[in-house]
Amino acid sequence: MRTLLIFFVLVATGQMQPQDVQTKASAQEQHSYRPEQGFVPNEATAVAIAEAVWLPIYGKQTLDKERPFRAVMKNDVWTVTGTVDWVNKQDKGGVAIAEISRVDGRIIRVSHGM
Repeated sequence: MRTLLIFFVLVATGQMQPQDVQTKASAQEQHSYRPEQGFVPNEATAVAIAEAVWLPIYGKQTLDKERPFRAVMKNDVWTVTGTVDWVNKQDKGGVAIAEISRVDGRIIRVSHGM
């Protein structure tokens, strides 16, 4: 709300024209770098991102039980999952899952199941 108020004050006092905002936004978009292979080009990067997202959600103890992690890409989306060895019946309940965009690194989905 404060930003909106400042914007209107600047426009009203003639210090900023509305088209200046659009021009600045367009200039910023033009100078953005996007790697040819996307921001998540390989399995190792996908797994590292998934672990960073999972850690505060599920904790180190849970994640340690689900190593090693695997990542498979389909339609520019990495699906990263844990593996599980259900030696102990009480450990059942699935594994961590994350879906990550290869192109821009967006976290599409996070879950624990399967």
